Amino acid sequence: MRRKLFGILCHVFDNEPAIDVNLQNEIKEVLLSALADPSNTNRKLMFEFWGHSTRLKVNIVERMNDLLTKLFTTKYQHLWLHYASFLLLEPMRTSADFTELISHRPLSECQFVECEIGSEWGMTQNFGMTPLFPMYTLGHNFVPAPIHAGGLRYHGAGVIVSQLLKDNLIEAVSHDNMEVFDAGVTFARSEGIIPAPEATHGIATAIAEAKKCKEEGTSKTILFNLCGHGNFDMTAYQDYFENKLTDHNLTDEEIRNSLSELTTPAIP
Repeated sequence: MRRKLFGILCHVFDNEPAIDVNLQNEIKEVLLSALADPSNTNRKLMFEFWGHSTRLKVNIVERMNDLLTKLFTTKYQHLWLHYASFLLLEPMRTSADFTELISHRPLSECQFVECEIGSEWGMTQNFGMTPLFPMYTLGHNFVPAPIHAGGLRYHGAGVIVSQLLKDNLIEAVSHDNMEVFDAGVTFARSEGIIPAPEATHGIATAIAEAKKCKEEGTSKTILFNLCGHGNFDMTAYQDYFENKLTDHNLTDEEIRNSLSELTTPAIP
């Protein structure tokens, strides 16, 4: 029944521009709320409706602007981040730009590590007092090497990132410690912003993709997340310039030993 109602409202929204503005806004809010409908079929229908190129532009920058100006309402702002993230990533599934593997090194030089997605505690201490989170993990007992590690010393990947990777909507790429600091310094000298060490991993990938475009003679929009500034991480940059930072790669044995201690249930 709701599917028929949504279908009628979609038709009115698209084909009746002369209706009262208040009524049109009410229809819009109903259709936005349908993005969180309990029915998978209805949600799929509405994501296809809102994600169509006639409503949201395909260009990633223009689409982000449309999401902010056309699909944000105060009534359903608690849902906006959820559906905006999905609709922002949706064009990647059909774009030729995202059929290539994200790697700027020959496969012979790449190190591949198999991890399992399972349920894991979010904290390394007092873990029994927190809920289990689905994530790609090394185990909450994992102890990283005593290096700076660009701020990334957590034992698992984020829940949303893990799910996107599991669903093959994104691909994972890794960078060495020194490589990401090189990228951070390049970014700071170019943009006048000192990035947080953990943000330099994304910058390193963006720079690698930009260089790839230059080599291929193509022009692409590259979106990356600068998650924070490094104004309180100057000691790390000082260590970088004084050559005190080092690269470190986990061995397969270290990973297997850490995963063998997992006692939480796996997720199929």
